[in-house]
Amino acid sequence: MSFRTENKFILPVNKNFEFKNWLIKNKYSTLFKKRFINSVYFDTKNFMIYKDSIEGTTPRKKIRIRTYSNKFLKNNNEFNLEIKISSIEGRYKKKEKIKKEINKLLNGIYDYQYGRCFPVLNVIYEREYFIKNHSRITIDTNIKYFVIKGKFISSHCQKESCFVVENKTRDLEKNEMLNFFPFENKRFSKYCNGIEKIYKLYNF
Repeated sequence: MSFRTENKFILPVNKNFEFKNWLIKNKYSTLFKKRFINSVYFDTKNFMIYKDSIEGTTPRKKIRIRTYSNKFLKNNNEFNLEIKISSIEGRYKKKEKIKKEINKLLNGIYDYQYGRCFPVLNVIYEREYFIKNHSRITIDTNIKYFVIKGKFISSHCQKESCFVVENKTRDLEKNEMLNFFPFENKRFSKYCNGIEKIYKLYNF
């Protein structure tokens, strides 16, 4: 497995132009073209994955199915099952292409740590990719959260009022971006924010 560091920066929408200028000034180049990220997150019936994330429990994980389309169940979509694991040693991600029928997986996924998990949240946003040396930056904008039950996704969404910048590196000794980035480093989870906005689960 390969561990990585992740640092997130939460910026108001009106800082988008300023941040893009910062990227140009610091000679970041485009890595991939802009695309949609569309994920369905799974949790237990009592939201144990959400609770562990809020409390910072280790080991913990997030379980999701991801595709790159503005509609999750669009014809010809390709899907990946992704498990993001946070352990004492660090963070890493397991990813595999889904070969089973997607509708069957939306009925629930079994996890050895959490048991039976069900789809609870659909998150859609647009992502841009940039790179410089060891530092990879993504910018997530137009973040929307939808309730999902099985394969039925609500047409009503909750929107984020910010955009998210994330810096990733596999060099655990050096993170170039943190040395000169002028914005605040802040913990942020789309999954946890989405759960709170959609389900209003501020107290359990």
